[in-house]
Order: sequence, then structure tokens, then C-alpha cells
Amino acid sequence: MKLKFKLLFSVGMLILPIMYGCSTENAMSSIEPQLSEEALAKRLPNITQKNRAIKLATAFLKSECVMQTNSDWGTNGKIVDAFPVYLDGVEDVSYYECKVQKGGADAGYILVNINQTDLQIPQYNTEGRTPSEDFAKESGISVDNLQVFRYNWFEMLAEKKTATGLGDGIPVIARGFNGTGEFQKGNKLDHQQLKTVRQEFIQRVQLAGGVNPAYLKTMLRQVHNRDSLIAEALKQYPQGLSKAAATDRWTSDELNNTFASGWHLPQWTQVRNASNQWSGCGPLALTLLYAYHRQFTGKSKLFNGLDLNGNVTLPNGRIVNGSSTAASENQTIRDVVFKIGADCHADYGTSGTGVSMNALENDGELYGDQLGYDVHLDQDYGGDFTKGKTALGHIRGERPCMFQFYTDPPKNTKYHYGAIEGVKYMERKFVWNWYDYEMWYLVNYGWGSTADGGIRQWICVDAQYGSIGAVTEYKNTGNLYMMWR
Repeated sequence: MKLKFKLLFSVGMLILPIMYGCSTENAMSSIEPQLSEEALAKRLPNITQKNRAIKLATAFLKSECVMQTNSDWGTNGKIVDAFPVYLDGVEDVSYYECKVQKGGADAGYILVNINQTDLQIPQYNTEGRTPSEDFAKESGISVDNLQVFRYNWFEMLAEKKTATGLGDGIPVIARGFNGTGEFQKGNKLDHQQLKTVRQEFIQRVQLAGGVNPAYLKTMLRQVHNRDSLIAEALKQYPQGLSKAAATDRWTSDELNNTFASGWHLPQWTQVRNASNQWSGCGPLALTLLYAYHRQFTGKSKLFNGLDLNGNVTLPNGRIVNGSSTAASENQTIRDVVFKIGADCHADYGTSGTGVSMNALENDGELYGDQLGYDVHLDQDYGGDFTKGKTALGHIRGERPCMFQFYTDPPKNTKYHYGAIEGVKYMERKFVWNWYDYEMWYLVNYGWGSTADGGIRQWICVDAQYGSIGAVTEYKNTGNLYMMWR
């Protein structure tokens, strides 16, 4: 799969994808913005804002949305700290990463927007450390001495703090896609290389009205006004949003079985072949589906009968669990990924591996068929909610799905294949009718475990905000599911 949503390297220069394909013709001056003492003071973490963010994160942790999909996280999770995060082009703190622990162990985070420059809860994760803590570990600089910038779900940047303007620190670390379509972390960057593209992003923030450029200022104000009413209602209902938002209802489910690694699908990531080419996110996503059926639905001939919940051997002799990230290097697992890629006529190029959804659907069956099974792959069509509700039926039928998704705006489409481990959607009632409101997928990105820098988390595929219209997180271009006949 040739990923277009990535970090581009050219003559050693890193171009952040936060520009969404911006041209150099429109690049602004590379002069750094300078902030006044008043503006610098606004950037300092404010204890009142921090406490408010923790309060909102706690309310979300106990909300119906969380309780319906991960009641253990909502019931036993506790907010223990919060770290400031900035939006490039906005002077004050824009977010707080509210750290969650469960039983004294790290259990993810809830990102809260504090100044109405983004959705109130743009994202959350139920596992591992906060991104700020990851940056601190990768850079060797304490969290208190870092300033972290967020651009979207995938791309972030951390700099060492200085006493001068926004973005004047020494860039220490970044995460995002590289030129081969691989998600990377720990990239140490030259500050001079980032000036122009960061100014481009700042310009887009200004054009959007001083908010995240994925939205418009007027739209976000209406969303926050709606959410503020819920926040006020929380004061009356200590148990959370279930009563405060009585006109909302959530429907959700996840796959029944779980691998030893803790995920419903293996924590595998892309690997390289003898020609140093990547296996591709499309063939890998399909391999994850085959892995579930091999382990839990009786298709034991897959993977040469390899027990993916047991120990497997790597080429260097190391013994690891078969569903772990390291197991991606096991020869049998590697062979399956590249066999599927070859069957689907994947394009193993220098900048990534490309394969179409139709090729995966029509030829992804060959691996299972050649082992004596009757495999049928088919796509779900329709709108995001139609496909999502159909995907929920697959999940309940123990059929994990893969899907292709992209980010808005459509003219700057960024594609990636992921695997679906769970589905949830929310409907809102107006008078006596229920309307589609939010659609979410629990996505295994095929980037390995959280500890290795990968991601497995809930993402919003589509969200409706009443009269404001559709606000899209990640549109779904199509689901692909596997039937056995």
C-alpha cells in the first residue's frame, strides 16, 4: 500500500504532513514568530485550566460512551496528572493530555481541548503512556522541559522549552509517516528544516480563525456550546453522562477472542523482504484477518499450523509470543504476508507498497483457497454509518474486517489500510426520532504494539453535529470482510 499520509524526506529535509500537501509556492517567510511577555505567560500551564481539564476528562471517563465500550477502564481508571500540549499558531496552551492509571499502572490518556480550538475530546487511548511521556523517554528530556505540539491524530512534535517565542526551542523528536509509508517515532530533526512548513501550518490556523485547520472557528464554537451544556449537567449528575445526555444511546461490540498480547488481533507490523521492500499495509491487514480465523475459528491449516498464541522462533533464534510485534519477523508469518501481496499483485515500489481494495477482494482469497478452504472476501458499501453498522454485524459474527480510510479535506486524501477489532456508534434523539450521530472503529493500524510506537485505539470515522453539518475525523472508503463457506 503506497501511503500518501506520511512524512516526506527530500535531500535530508523532513516535511511534516501537517501541511496536507501544501505547495512551496505558497510558503511563508521562515522568520520565527516572537511572543510578547503577556503571550508567553499565557503559554505557561495554568493550574485552573489544568484542573478543569482533569474534571472534564474524569467526566468523560465515567460517560456512557466509555462505559458502553470499556467499562473496566471507565470504572477503575483514574486521572493522575495532565500535561500541556500546544497547537502551532495559537499562543496559549490548547490541550491537556490527562494521564489515566488503573491499579497503579499506565492505562492511556484522554486529550482535552481547553481553549475551544478543537473538539472538546479530540482523542483518547486506553493503553500505555501519554504521548508527552513517550517524547520524554525518547529524547531523554523531562516532560516539564518539553513543549509538545499536536497537528492531528498521527503527527506530533516535541521541542525543548526556551524562554522565547512559540517554536523557538531545539526540535528534539517527531512522529509520523516517513517516505516509505512506515509510521516512525524518535526522529531527531534540524530546527532550520522545519521553519517554512511550520509557518505554513500557522497560516492555515489563522485562515481557519485561530483554530485547528480541520475545522472552522464558528463550527467549533457551536460544538463547545453544546458540550458546555453537558458539562453543566454533570454537576447535577455525579454518575456521569448517562443521565445528563439521556437522549443519546450507544451501541457497541468487540471481537470475543483476545490474543495473548492483549489485542483481538496480533500486534504485527510491516516487514521487509530480501529486496528491502515493505510488505504493505493492505496485505498485512488481510493477514491479521487470516490470523484471527486460524486461531479462533478452526482454520488450523493457515500459517502452516503455527500456534499464534504460543511461542514462535525468529531467524536469530529468539523465542517470542506469536501475536507480539517481534513475531512479525517469524519466517512463516513473513511468508504469508508476502504471499498475499504477490497474489494481489502488490506494487513494491521505492516509496512504499501499493495495492487496491479490489485486488485485495478478488485475489486475497487465494491464500486460503489454496489450503483447501472456500474463502469469500466482499466489500461493504454505502455511507459511513451504513458501513459501520454492517461492520458491527461482522464483529458480532466473529468476522474481523479491514478497511481503507482517509482524512479530510478530500482534495488532500491520505490513505491507509487498518483492521477493525470493534465498532461503536451513537444515536441522538430529536423529539421521537433517532438520528445517526457518531461512528467509531477500534482500529489495529498494523504498526505494532503501543510500547513500540504503534497504535491500536478508537477513531471517529464520522460525526454529525446537528445543524452544523458533518464533521469528519477519518472517512471510510470501504470495509472488506472474510466469509468461510
